[in-house]
Amino acid sequence: MRHFCGGNGNSAAESGVRNVSGRKDGFSYAYQYPGMNKVQQAAGRVIRTAEDCGVIGLLDERFLRRDYRALFPREWEDYRACSLQTLPGMLDDFWGGLRPRASAEEA
Repeated sequence: MRHFCGGNGNSAAESGVRNVSGRKDGFSYAYQYPGMNKVQQAAGRVIRTAEDCGVIGLLDERFLRRDYRALFPREWEDYRACSLQTLPGMLDDFWGGLRPRASAEEA
């Protein structure tokens, strides 16, 4: 399974939540942790079984930051960063590199 990261962040939304509490990590608890939980839930809808294959695209620059990457599950350690220019080729490589599955009739 491969994962892609790239795109533009929304720093205005981030700065509005940074001071949500008096805690130094208020941003993490108010925004980052719940957001990453939703990202992982959505990614789980792509790959449900060992036979499933798909691309999970995290199209935002913030996912390249160390504090976000630290929240990735260990299965995502082999992610690949991309840009709008490199994404089409990376997707072609991914889908082109898959072996065709044997249909139930062939098995």
